[in-house]
Amino acid sequence: MSAEEKIEEEYKKFTGLSSDKDEGSTPWVMIVDDDIQNLRSAGSILAEAGFKVSSFGDGSSFLDFVIDGNIPDLVLLDVMMPGMNGFETLVKFRDLTGAEEIPVVFLTAVEDGESEAKGLSLGAIDFIKKPIVPIVLVARVKNLIELGQLHRNLAYEVKRKTRENEELLLQVVQAMADSIDAKDTYTNGHSRRVAEYSREIAKRYGYDEDQQNEIYMIGILHDVGKIGVPDEVINKPAKL
Repeated sequence: MSAEEKIEEEYKKFTGLSSDKDEGSTPWVMIVDDDIQNLRSAGSILAEAGFKVSSFGDGSSFLDFVIDGNIPDLVLLDVMMPGMNGFETLVKFRDLTGAEEIPVVFLTAVEDGESEAKGLSLGAIDFIKKPIVPIVLVARVKNLIELGQLHRNLAYEVKRKTRENEELLLQVVQAMADSIDAKDTYTNGHSRRVAEYSREIAKRYGYDEDQQNEIYMIGILHDVGKIGVPDEVINKPAKL
């Protein structure tokens, strides 16, 4: 897998996109509400507006569905539900999927500032009051999905540019190491070999990829001091 393909795969994981759910596909909204009438009403409104809709009567069935890799673009979540309420469902949704960037909007019929504060503190992005006003629901869902996509695209671009800068830095460092090793006829290529062995040891020891790359960089640079040593000293045939 090339570096560009690896970045793209990381982006898909980061945004929750699967191989069959591309950026241009129909936005997917999941509705969780124990009131069948609310499910039908909200689902019908969004479907007519061009959204893909999946409906669930309780938090457990919703979580069972998303844990299989079904990640929506937005979740509409009722606050007051028997068994597992909306707050508990939101926490478990984040824990199970790690999808922190997916916007969650609470549906509520209760004018309660304390509940709103709690929902926002748990990571909800908005509240929509019941009874649902169709034009308001569609506008908010559309705007929040677009905003979420913009955030994910920005995060992806930052990640891609960071990776490009890291690769450029590594190329510069490797070129420096090659010039250092070229001064020493006895140990030419030594810095790269040390770096590769060190990274492999770190990998087998259980270090993560960032730590492995840091150790590789240290290995590349471990003989950087040679650059200031005269060639006649480094390559002296007799004992130093």
